[in-house]
Amino acid sequence: MNKYIGTKLVEAEPAKRYEDANEFVIIEDSREDVSTGEGEVMKNATSCAAGYKVRYPDGYESWSPKEVFERAYLLLTSNDHMRTDAPSISQEMVDDFIVATEAITMGDKTTVVRAMLKNGFEIVESSACVSPENYDEKLGQEICMEKIKDKVWHLLGFLLQTAVHGVDGCRLAARAWKPDDEAEKADVGDGPCGFYGAVPPAVDDGPYRMDTPCGFYGSDPANCFGEEQERRTGLTFGQAIEAAKRGAKIARKGWNGKNQHIELASAISYRAPDGTVVNAEHDAIGNRAFAFCGTSGVQMGWLASQADMLAEDWEIVE
Repeated sequence: MNKYIGTKLVEAEPAKRYEDANEFVIIEDSREDVSTGEGEVMKNATSCAAGYKVRYPDGYESWSPKEVFERAYLLLTSNDHMRTDAPSISQEMVDDFIVATEAITMGDKTTVVRAMLKNGFEIVESSACVSPENYDEKLGQEICMEKIKDKVWHLLGFLLQTAVHGVDGCRLAARAWKPDDEAEKADVGDGPCGFYGAVPPAVDDGPYRMDTPCGFYGSDPANCFGEEQERRTGLTFGQAIEAAKRGAKIARKGWNGKNQHIELASAISYRAPDGTVVNAEHDAIGNRAFAFCGTSGVQMGWLASQADMLAEDWEIVE
């Protein structure tokens, strides 16, 4: 027989299974009212097993032993910043899926971090500086962990995408159209983790815009769907900032300076008056800050105006 890989999205809650010689009854842990008949079964039960009451997408309900269920299913935690309660991957899920890490310094300026995930999969990332004099192992570890967590986002997003839409669910109901309102529709793929990308039936000149229920626009759709999109437009400030945090360059439509944009900078350092090189580390934000790149150069620590925050003309640029 052939072997198959499968995953599905289910609803479940902890429940115990009581059983005697004649019957069994499943009682949810959260349930307080127990009927007389069920109470008799519980009182006379010859066995009691912890597990989960499970409801499948077609409405079928069953009970699964605790160890079996927890080995096969991952709890979806709430993602409060999303517009809807549709399934999505949260930062908490990403953090909890990394169970162990170890870091080493190779040579005199390279940090290598190995992360073990909950399912045994391993991710290895590295970070290096140009000058050994500037090397900081702690900073190198933070940069590596950012890369690792970004990969975990993608992996869990792939898992959830399969659970929600199956292994053949690439043509869905999200929309893609050209900014000139030509109403030329394209097949699109969406990811419950928050990534959306268009797959035009024919690649034409000009950008495509994705209208996504969760409000997040992915910064690298070419890698997911094989078709390059030049920019995503009509974003709110929050959507643009989320895209920038994932590596995209963002700008407002009205900005006309050459290559004028905002991007998230990391590994920031400066030279103090005494000549010491200082890493710009902060307890709350780490070693990161938004940078404004304009015609006059780079301004570190960009602050948005009220107009910027209320605008809905942000776009992702190259």
